[in-house]
Amino acid sequence: MNSPAPAENNNVLSHFSSIEFAVKHDRDICVGIVTPDGIALLKVCRESSILVEKWSCPKIVNISDTLLMTFCGNEADFRVLADYAKKQSTRYHKIYTQPISTVMLMKEVSALVNQYTRMNSYRPFAASILLGCRGSLYNISPGGEVFQFDNKIYVMGEKSEQIAAALTRENLLSLPLDKAVDKCVSVLRHMACLQVGDIRVYRSNPTQAEAGQNFTTAVV
Repeated sequence: MNSPAPAENNNVLSHFSSIEFAVKHDRDICVGIVTPDGIALLKVCRESSILVEKWSCPKIVNISDTLLMTFCGNEADFRVLADYAKKQSTRYHKIYTQPISTVMLMKEVSALVNQYTRMNSYRPFAASILLGCRGSLYNISPGGEVFQFDNKIYVMGEKSEQIAAALTRENLLSLPLDKAVDKCVSVLRHMACLQVGDIRVYRSNPTQAEAGQNFTTAVV
């Protein structure tokens, strides 16, 4: 089999560089927080037009009663992956009459993302995915790589490194989940110059942990 031409390799690398740049500088930042008593996902959405209701399309999606999914990057690609994850979750439940595990669903989604990086006739997904469930965060990169985070803060988007450093200095992981979320909202508003109503928060309800985490949501 002939190896890919250098021009094709350069084109693929250039495409991935553009995707990584877009994700890293996405102004709609997302943050995942895992503390001993729960998990929270925060997603920024700025007003892009007076003709568009900014929360008309979900930026954080309930894949199941125990799993949340958000993103940085291309919103249309995120919707495709979220729909795929929901279908896989529903399909597994119908066959086995029990919820799909987070690890299994994460592998299904990452396999699809990785598949598109190896097909010349399709472009890769231009979104970095953040999954949250049962005390863990999973990041699926545009290349399909998977990273797991336990008891940690993970930030994607514009000024991600500076925001992560600021949240670490605030000792968020030592705080109860509600206080950690409030502190995170305060830091985001200050560092990203946000207005009231620019952040949606999903957080777990610790009282339902034994039965499977349920989530509450609010725009702040």
